[in-house]
Parts: sequence; structure tokens; C-alpha cells
Amino acid sequence: GFLAAYWQRPEAYLDELVRKNISTFSRLRNCEESLNRLRDDISSGAWEEKNSEILQYEFIDVGYRIVSIDIQKIKG
Repeated sequence: GFLAAYWQRPEAYLDELVRKNISTFSRLRNCEESLNRLRDDISSGAWEEKNSEILQYEFIDVGYRIVSIDIQKIKG
């Protein structure tokens, strides 16, 4: 998934396999402290409390766009 794919399931970011498949994480150095904080916030319920408003949404627009073109139509 993309970085924002797990906006409703933050526990996925704790999975090393998930992180290895998100290019953003390949650029981060030593994110263990942040992951531990996320783990603690999920366990304590703090994450859900802090993000209760967005959890009510079925979807969010995080700005990702897929653009495709038909090169044959451009060549005319």
C-alpha cells in the first residue's frame, strides 16, 4: 500500500513487511522511537482518541492521483 493506505489501520505500520513495501519508509533512518510511540498510543487508546474525527470517514483524499494517457490518441 501507499503511505496513507493505512490511515484507519495504523497498526499496519508496525508490521515490518508492510513498511518494507512503502517507499517512504525506505528513506527514514531509525524510526524505532516513533514506531514505539505509535505502538504505545494504539495500545493505550490514545491514537484512536486523537484521531476520532477522521475515523468516522469512509474515505479521505490524501492527494494521490493516477494519470494515464493513450499515446495512440496523442500521436493522432
